[in-house]
Parts: sequence; C-alpha cells; structure tokens
Amino acid sequence: MKTGTEKIQIVFRYAFGLLSPVIISLAIAFAALAFYNYLQQQDRDKKLQVLEERAELTLATVMSRLTFADQFTWYGNRLSSEVERHGPASFSAEVLNARIEKHFPKGFIGKDSKTWAFLVNDKSVKALTGGMLESSRLRITEKLTTGLLEFANNPDLNLSQINQNEKLVKTILGPNSAPLHLGRTREGRLTPVVFEGNSCFIYWRQFRQANQVFAVMISFIPTTAVTDTNFSLRHIATRMFNDSQNRLAVAFVPVPELADALPVVLPDQFDKDPTYREHIKSLLSGLKSNQAVSATASSTKKICEFSDHLFMSDMTSIDVPYDTVVFAPVPGALQKTGSGITPVTTCTVGFWLLMFIYFYYKTGRAGLPLAVAFRILFVFSGMLPIVLMIALAHGLIEESHSTSLDELRRENTEKLSRINERSDNLKQLFGYNISQAINEFELQRLLTTNSRQDAEKAYEIIRKHLEKMELALDYIYIFVPGGKSELFMHDQRRYQNAKTIMDLFGPATYKINQKYAKFSNIPEINLSASQKNFYNILDGFGNNFLEEVFMHSYEKEIAMKFGDKSADYFYTVAFSEKGLIKSYAGFAANSERLFRNFLARELDSLNASDSTIFLAAEELANSEFTIFPFKKMNALNSQIGRNAMNFITRCRSSLFEKYLTDRNHMYIFSPLIKQSSYASGC
Repeated sequence: MKTGTEKIQIVFRYAFGLLSPVIISLAIAFAALAFYNYLQQQDRDKKLQVLEERAELTLATVMSRLTFADQFTWYGNRLSSEVERHGPASFSAEVLNARIEKHFPKGFIGKDSKTWAFLVNDKSVKALTGGMLESSRLRITEKLTTGLLEFANNPDLNLSQINQNEKLVKTILGPNSAPLHLGRTREGRLTPVVFEGNSCFIYWRQFRQANQVFAVMISFIPTTAVTDTNFSLRHIATRMFNDSQNRLAVAFVPVPELADALPVVLPDQFDKDPTYREHIKSLLSGLKSNQAVSATASSTKKICEFSDHLFMSDMTSIDVPYDTVVFAPVPGALQKTGSGITPVTTCTVGFWLLMFIYFYYKTGRAGLPLAVAFRILFVFSGMLPIVLMIALAHGLIEESHSTSLDELRRENTEKLSRINERSDNLKQLFGYNISQAINEFELQRLLTTNSRQDAEKAYEIIRKHLEKMELALDYIYIFVPGGKSELFMHDQRRYQNAKTIMDLFGPATYKINQKYAKFSNIPEINLSASQKNFYNILDGFGNNFLEEVFMHSYEKEIAMKFGDKSADYFYTVAFSEKGLIKSYAGFAANSERLFRNFLARELDSLNASDSTIFLAAEELANSEFTIFPFKKMNALNSQIGRNAMNFITRCRSSLFEKYLTDRNHMYIFSPLIKQSSYASGC
C-alpha cells in the first residue's frame, strides 16, 4: 500500500508532466509577444515622429505663405526665376503672358487687376502689350517705371534728385506712397497705393541677367482681393493638400471669440465629399477639449490623436483670426492593435491539449511521460533566456541609435545656435577695437588738429586695424569746436547715407558742446545748413533729448536702425587736451556687412572638417530667398543639398528650430533671430 508521501510524489510527477510544458511555453510565448509588441510600439513611435516632423514642416510652410501678399510674393519669385533663367533673348509679351498664367493661379491677377511690362535698355523703357498686358496709360506707367528703377539701382541720388523723383511718383501713386521706400525696399512685395483714385496694391519686379535689368513688370491688384482672408486661407489649404499628395490636410479654425461669425476653412477637394467634410468639421469642433485631455496625459506629444484622425494645431498671427490645424486620417501603420494575449494563450493551450489527447490515446494517461517533460523543460528553459537576451539586445541597439540621433541633433543645433549668440558680440567687438586702435596707435593727435589730411590718415589706420580683426569701419565724422566738420569714408557710394546720419548727429554734438562751453572756454560747433534744419526740428523735443542722443553712444557701442535698412553700429568719442574739448568723433559701420563677413567665416569654419554640411539663406531686396554664398556651395547641387535648401525655405518664417529626418539624412533649421532676413541650417 502506498504511503501519503508516495501519493504526493505521484501527483507531483503527474502534474509536472501535465503542466510544466504548458507553463514554460506560455512564458516563452508571452515574452515573445511582449517583444513583438515592443517592436510594434517602437515602429509606431518612429512613424509618428516622422509624421509629426512633416506636420510641423507643413505648419511652417503655411505660416510663410499665409496671406494673399505672401502668396503673391512667392508666385512672383517663381515667375522671376523662370524669366531670368531664359534671359532677355526669349522675352516677349507672349512669353510673359504664358508664364504669368503658369505661375499665378486663378484669382491672383484677375480681370480687375492691371498689369504692364517694359523692356529696359540703357535706362530707357519700352512697353510690351498684348494679352493681359495693358496697352493704355503707357506714358504714365513708363514714368513710374523709370522712377522706381532710379530709386532701386542708383544709391548715389542726391536730395534734390530724390525729391524730384518722389514728386513724380507721388502724382501717380498718391501722396502717401513713399516712393523711395517703394523703390528700394518693396520690390517683389505688394504695397498699398492709390492709383487713378482707387485704393489698390502695387507689385513691381525687375528681371535681371548678369546683374543687368532687361525687363520690368508692374501690376495693380484691387484691395478687395488682397484683403480677402477667406480666399488666401482656402488657397493655401488647397495647395498644401495637393503638395502632400493628399496625405496631410490643412484647416483653419476660427478663434473661439469669432467661432460663430467665421466659417471653418478647408481645402477645395473636400467639397467633393460633403459627408467627410462635415465629419472633419465636427472633429475640429471637438478638438480643443480633446487636446486639453491629451496635454494632461502627455505634455511631450505635439500631435493629438482624436477619433480616427491625427491633429496638430498652432496659432497663425495676430491679424489673422484663425488657428491652423494640420490633420490626416490615422494611417494603417499607426492603427493600434490588440495585445494578442488571448489568441496566444488560446493557441498555446490548444496545442498542448492536442498533445495531451495524443499521448492519452497512445499511453492511456493524460500528460507527457516524465522523460519527455524533462526534455521539453530543458529545451524551453534554454530558449527563455535567449528570447529575453534578443529582446534586450534589440532594445539596447534601438536606444543607442535613438541616443546617437538625439546627440547628433543636439550638437548640430548648438553649433547653429552659437552663430546667433556670437553675432551679438559683433557690436561689442566694434567698439572695443576702435578704442584699442585709438590708444595703441596714439591717434588723438591726428583727430584733433582740424586737418583733413591728419584725420583721413587716422581713419585709414583704424579701418585697416578693424579689417585685420575681420571687422569693418564704413565712415567717421568729426566735429571740431570752432573748426570744420569732416566726413571720411572708403566707399564713396555710401556718401549720401553717411552724410544724412552725420547731419542727424550734428545737432546732438552741437548741444552737448554748448553744455561743456558753460564750464570752459571752447568755441561753438559750426553746423551746415542741413544740420541747422535738423537742429531746429530736434531741439523742440525738449527734455534734454539731444544731449541724451549724444550720451547714448558716448564711449560705448550702440546699434541704431533708420527705416527698413539693417542697423548701423555707432561709437562716439570726445577728445580733450588740458581740460578743453578739441574734437568729437563718431565711428559707424553697417551691422549687416559685419554680420555677412562673420557668417561666411562661421560657415567655412563649420564646414572645414565635418561631414555635416552647414548652410545659410538670405532674403534679397526683391523678396527672393536664396542661398548665402560659402565655400562648399557646390554640395548644394546634389539632391540632398536641394532638399536642405527647400527645407530652410519652407521654415523661413518660423521662430523655432525645426527638424526633418528621412531614411539616410537629418535636416535642421535654425532661425537667426538677430538678423531676420537670414536663416541657417544643416
């Protein structure tokens, strides 16, 4: 008779043979399932990140082409590129008409618009007519074109010539048209004017080859078209849907305060399926509350999954009462699937149930023979750590790859950010090196003799010293009490601008000299006629305004901006001898010229020994966005280079870094905040 212990052993062996293979195989199956789910989640996260990057890029592109004026400028640049690529030999009214129709979609240059084109030869202009090109008012528009060309291409116009030219243009475009500003800084951009008594916007563009103008186009666009927000938003939404090959769509949702007054703007393609359009509108209306929930759950995700769609939203601008939403149906690759535990458990248990039935049929006992159970135990026990090791190894490899990409992104973003940070030092370096040169070369004597020859010699010494420091000095102006006021520069093309600035600083110097004269016997500053005019205007501001203007730059570097031009750096010094003021000297340089020299050095340095290509782009005076010249420019002729330039162009209006990753490359955009006309990337 068997004892209790023996019975327990028999039950244990029976249970072991019956359950051990089931339990271990379930453990292996669950481990494999967990590994598979992990891989699926990793793959989903990667695809979601790619989609997020592309959604951000779409948002950035929308921001750069948001308004009718932005879109008109973009289409105008495309037109100009093709016209200039073919040159003057093939230019005619028929060709221009065809290219306008090709590059400007319907609604931009409509029947209410008026367009003229002119051939330019030796500063003479000849009208082209036919098609959409006007054949009336040619005399007036020829004069207008001549005036704009003169402003744009002749920086040496004196005040009398500027006034004469402005008077002519104002008779055509109204008293508030700001002709000098229109000619020099508004080429390629819509600008409000009054033409023939009607409020409208002017667009003018020069076509060049080898830096020579061969043609000009001028269009007047009705104000009603330019200010039609619904048209411009619907147009960019339709355009972006086409450009993404119907993968990503853009919608414009009214801000909450105007939700009842303004419609949701969707791409034109959605009109073909009213049911889907209404479905999207209902999702957009419920998106705000869903985003609040998502933000609470995960503050790191920029993309929001709501119902059967993915959404990413951002505000537009202060003057556009809409938020931008990029959306797409959840792709099949991102569809969430079940965990698979139930089918795995069912299949595993079912398999062993069949095995048990088989052995029961052969041996008359349920379960596996002990010898077979042990063999399976050893095999499965060896497989389990292997499965776990494979899972861990894959996880480490993926984490290492992800870390490497993050590190690469961080390093290159920091390099681009340092360009922005170091550009801030240019102003301080400008003032420091002027002060150093004055002391090092003992230039006070040359700058206080009231001799033009001595002062010019001092200017050349300082200018060459700054050039060695890879800086610049455009001009200096000197005021000598009781003596002559002098202006010195190396590039005489800057004379008119420098003379105007000197005339503005003259009254401030005159006023501060009066203050000093109360305490010591020094003569007055002699002002020119234009400086006296400025003094009469500025002295009326009161509250020590003129003295503060002088002291603002006294022995410290400042940046001042006049109009739409880039800022100039200024540094002012008063030279004294035995307690008496002998002269006042102001030093000036254009900040953009210093920045361009600095940017070229930085790009060449970054590209010297790195496989990464660093580049920058700039907005030209005619609104075109083009590559900034650097030594490795030929690399941009490749598809990778074109992709990088296209990426930077699309992100140009963004204030934040943007990233785009494809199978083999990573693209980074970094805005240059201090110089808004420039952007950098790699």
